[in-house]
Amino acid sequence: MRFPWIGRLLLGVAALATGSAMALPPSALTAEARTATSAEGIDLSGWAVDPCLGGDPEIQVFVDGSLVLRGEPSQPLAEITERFQGWPPALFPGFAARLGTEQLGEGRRQVRILVRSRCGEEKILVEKAFRVPPLYRRPLRQDDLLVVAAFLALVLAGGWALSRLQAWPGNLERVPILVLLSGLAAAALIVLAPKVASTMMRIEPGFFGPLGNWDGGWYQLIAKRGYDRLTSRAFFPLFPALLRVANLLHLSLPLVGASLSLGFSWLAARLLTRERPESGLGVLLLFSLPHAFFFSAVYTEAIFLALAAGLVVALGKERPLAAFAAGALASVTRAQGVFLALFPADPFIFKAATSWFGRSRSFSLTMVLDNTLEVLKLGHTDAIANVLSLAVVLAASVGLLLERRWAEGLFSALVPLLSLATSSTTSIARYALGAFPAFLYLGSKMKPGRWAWAILGLLTALKLLFAWHFGRSFF
Repeated sequence: MRFPWIGRLLLGVAALATGSAMALPPSALTAEARTATSAEGIDLSGWAVDPCLGGDPEIQVFVDGSLVLRGEPSQPLAEITERFQGWPPALFPGFAARLGTEQLGEGRRQVRILVRSRCGEEKILVEKAFRVPPLYRRPLRQDDLLVVAAFLALVLAGGWALSRLQAWPGNLERVPILVLLSGLAAAALIVLAPKVASTMMRIEPGFFGPLGNWDGGWYQLIAKRGYDRLTSRAFFPLFPALLRVANLLHLSLPLVGASLSLGFSWLAARLLTRERPESGLGVLLLFSLPHAFFFSAVYTEAIFLALAAGLVVALGKERPLAAFAAGALASVTRAQGVFLALFPADPFIFKAATSWFGRSRSFSLTMVLDNTLEVLKLGHTDAIANVLSLAVVLAASVGLLLERRWAEGLFSALVPLLSLATSSTTSIARYALGAFPAFLYLGSKMKPGRWAWAILGLLTALKLLFAWHFGRSFF
């Protein structure tokens, strides 16, 4: 059923009464889509505006009659928003996705893009045949090998230098309290940022809504509606399950989610400093990193860190059942899960779902290099932070390995490298937050004093700045 005529009449009256430029909704589902082919696959993009309130239209992509992608528009398009000014579903009408060559397979493929409104109206945007060429990967060039060799040399030299430094005690009292206060400050900035400074980006609704920007919105959606679409399966179930309890109690999901993150941050700091009293500086370093504001948002970083720390503590106290429980829960929190193979369904469906977010389903070193160099040339602060985070964590991992701390070194190296499995450098700095042994190791090499506090202060200032930008959804 389309939006009733009386609703459009009321909207028009409201616009005249307020003197606003509110536009009437479209009389029918309005959408466009484009396709472009390359050696990497078929790129899909477009926009859709639903004539019905209550949600965004659903985009479905079929290949040879089989549904392969499903999602909703979520990208801002200024010209479309202006065209339907004042109509809520037109605020973020854009969508984009990629059907990778490895996903399609070589040969002739029939692709259909369909959009369905919340009122049940359907419209076919694209229906055409594509010939998919054999999978092609750009061969490695000599300059690629030089870049990789230089990066590895820097990492190895840094790791060797760290292993030669003397370990300092670095024992600090009340570290968990400092972690909690820093997290609360970041959370406050996230909430206040869009209310103080204007933004044209998408902000989750509600006073505490900014705490659930970006991926946080997906966790809240899963808590409310379950895994009702393929795209939601890119996110692991433990955190949404906790939020679902809050949803049943009609509590604010962004507030509850951020409170859980802050609570688990305090717990992680408590566990690490209690097990290793000399790790105070390392814990502060971890929670002072620029991307550590994720520990204050509706994200899984804090709960994963607390569970991983709990596993280490349980192993140290020879409590195998507690260690198993912590490891099992951590495996259904983030993509480091190894127990997913126990489920009867496809244990790697989360990897297929990442295609909707522009990620590849396989690793390509040349694609990683091209993506990294492209964003570095543009001078993106986040891209620079990703590369630096990877270099620092890998250098610390080498230092741990040289000191024969095998488990800590391997774990620290693999956690950020996992984000490269989709040939994307996005979110490396966020993944690196889970490599806590590397940061405890770096902290143990810092001599307590003015320089240490100056470094921690500078990093905390950057963390609060990043939190401000995240609150305005510029991240």
